[in-house]
Amino acid sequence: MSSEMWKYKFFTVRVGRSFEQPGDGNIDYAIVGHGGSIIGYIEWYPPWKLYILDPEPRTVWSAGCLTEVQDAIYKAEKARKEKNDG
Repeated sequence: MSSEMWKYKFFTVRVGRSFEQPGDGNIDYAIVGHGGSIIGYIEWYPPWKLYILDPEPRTVWSAGCLTEVQDAIYKAEKARKEKNDG
């Protein structure tokens, strides 16, 4: 896992290579709650050709959390575009 992180009020996003499917070439992101547990992932979803939120079961998300997830998804999309254009 890369040491890069995006810090938000409600959680931290850890940047790493494919947390669930090693070797697929996409960068996925773990959403880590303040208690240190992974509460979801931001993953590349090939059928839609975009990043999506894949929350862990039995997690709850406020409007503020979802706004921050939206920002993190925009960052992930920007990083993917820069990687593919570069």
